[in-house]
Amino acid sequence: MSTIIATTLSNGSVSVPTATVVNGSAKAWVNFDGSGTVAIRDSFNVASLTDNGTGDYTINYSTAMGNANYICLGSQSYFGGGTGQYVPKVRSTGDYLVGSIRVYAITAESTLFDYDMLNFGITGDLA
Repeated sequence: MSTIIATTLSNGSVSVPTATVVNGSAKAWVNFDGSGTVAIRDSFNVASLTDNGTGDYTINYSTAMGNANYICLGSQSYFGGGTGQYVPKVRSTGDYLVGSIRVYAITAESTLFDYDMLNFGITGDLA
């Protein structure tokens, strides 16, 4: 295996320190349909999803995180209409594991809900 060591990357017009790419880039992300049959639309470093029940999912990484001290950000959308307040709220269950994270999707009333579109980004150190 070859190793390339560089302090800066450039596309010819914009340069960025390699530390920004290594330390500041999302290490995993996923966009999926959380309603009906859960299905990944697109992802990076996500091996699979587990549907644990209404609004309750586990994101399983292809490559593990280096430790459990990473961040998970999320958003969601609901296209079905209705009368409830579907304010985007996503929270972790506190189960930050190196190989996965369990997350909840909830309504403004703190009820678990299967949203049409869920998006999660993971930033931290890979193993």
